[in-house]
Amino acid sequence: MHGVICTLVEGRHFEGLAALINSLESVGFEGELFVGTRGPRPAWLTREAERLEALAGPRRLHLREIDRPGHMTNLKPHWMRDVWSERPHADRLIYLDPDVCVLAPWTLIEDWIGEGVAVAQDQQPALTRGHWLFKSWQRAFESHGYTLRQTPYEYFNAGFLGVHWEARSVLDRWGNMMAVAAEAFGGLEASNLNGGRRSPQISTPYAAFAQTDQDVLNAALRCGNEPLAIVGPEGMGFRPGPALMSHAVGPKPWAKPLVRQALRGIRPTFADRQFLKHSAGRLRGTGTASRAALAMRLQLARLLTARVRVPST
Repeated sequence: MHGVICTLVEGRHFEGLAALINSLESVGFEGELFVGTRGPRPAWLTREAERLEALAGPRRLHLREIDRPGHMTNLKPHWMRDVWSERPHADRLIYLDPDVCVLAPWTLIEDWIGEGVAVAQDQQPALTRGHWLFKSWQRAFESHGYTLRQTPYEYFNAGFLGVHWEARSVLDRWGNMMAVAAEAFGGLEASNLNGGRRSPQISTPYAAFAQTDQDVLNAALRCGNEPLAIVGPEGMGFRPGPALMSHAVGPKPWAKPLVRQALRGIRPTFADRQFLKHSAGRLRGTGTASRAALAMRLQLARLLTARVRVPST
């Protein structure tokens, strides 16, 4: 097996990237990581790329400037295709958001991908038969020659995607369908995530593509025949169970008002704790003082919400 990882990062997400790389080291990843960046790069990242370049061995950190227009989240299929064109020998390509920490042994992750597409269910884990969102996707794509099946019923998170070489056609389809959908949701610059242009077409939760890249990925998986390897919401730490990774959705741990949320009864998440743990690894994207302050806020928030009766993963 030879898997290559790629990610996209800008702004304060470099803090998450350091924790991601530390987590990959802890689970035994020894391959190549391609990092697409925008804007200034932190000094620690450049030093790490140079350090690995000077060492003998397979581990490498490749930095690439992203000059393609569009919000980073909408460029995932294009970036994955670009990386695979640089490493055509790779039999597996894995995309990870920079707010993910990998927890399972890396050999398990690569084996899970198998010969198809590995995906993890989102917090909203499924679309029931006849769901309005599925019907909205049908209307958007059918005139462009895409026929969507109702199945799979699962709804997947786009913060992770593992693709085997034999299933790489999914990336072409996802990218082509992103171009179609972008006309409907206001262009590739549009996103409800930080830094995105909040176009009128995605301004409500009832929009067909409110989650832009994620919604299009789910539509693309419903009109292909690549075999899927699926884990439930526990795979990303959204529910109790054996988490393969943690994914910080919503406000990020490095910027989250943990104490203010705790006073409203909102507990720190599994992803908050995993970020704190892995941010203390060899690479420090967060300064010592900032990390100490985060640890104090996290502990206080846990104490304030100790009696809140909600599931905690």
